[in-house]
Amino acid sequence: MELFDITGKRALVTGGSRGIGLALARMLKEAGARVAVFYHGTPVKEEGFIPVKCDLLDAADTRRAFAEAKEALGGIDILINAAGLHKKDDAEHFPAEEWEEILRVNVVAAFRVSQLAGREMIAQGGGKIVNICSVRSVLAGDRSSAYSASKAALLQMTKALAKEWGKHHINVNGLAPGYILTDMTAPSMNDPETGGRLLSHTPLGRFGEMEDLKGALLFLCSRASDYVTGILLPVDGGFLC
Repeated sequence: MELFDITGKRALVTGGSRGIGLALARMLKEAGARVAVFYHGTPVKEEGFIPVKCDLLDAADTRRAFAEAKEALGGIDILINAAGLHKKDDAEHFPAEEWEEILRVNVVAAFRVSQLAGREMIAQGGGKIVNICSVRSVLAGDRSSAYSASKAALLQMTKALAKEWGKHHINVNGLAPGYILTDMTAPSMNDPETGGRLLSHTPLGRFGEMEDLKGALLFLCSRASDYVTGILLPVDGGFLC
């Protein structure tokens, strides 16, 4: 449908070299967008992407990488902040430097890239920013004090930017995947005890697949969401119920 069409839109995806970030980048590309992806380790080796190496913990390198991506794309219409870190540990033993690093990647870096993109979008008269939040933006996870705090902060940052930049026709929203099957999550989801407990809290009775995110992503990146800003859109099988 034309309302959901993003053909020719210029998109930047952080954390786009693996996991959910890579899946979202592929969805945007398949929908007709031109896509640049930030990566830190192994670059994306797929046709159709513009790979840009970036250390999100380094402000100067982030500015350099953003400028490179913007030049390659010819501008920016869509930003997907998908880069993130997650580590579990007991709160009383959580190493302070690791706790802080999770906040720096999941929140500070997301703001830094959003600020750069926001300046461009203000100048051009609008754009779409989608922050990949989590069900942990609302419900704290077990042994996940840093991740839960970071995702809650990311949600509030989403609302603050939406409130501030609405007058510039910039929509800022959060997409909250629930328990999505990936190579990283499969071991815990396939564990009878852990997986069974998670499924018992999921009304739809199954774990999500990457494809389940596509409709919500295209909605938030297209004209279909022009009057939607500052929301958290869960794609979680009803987990937050």
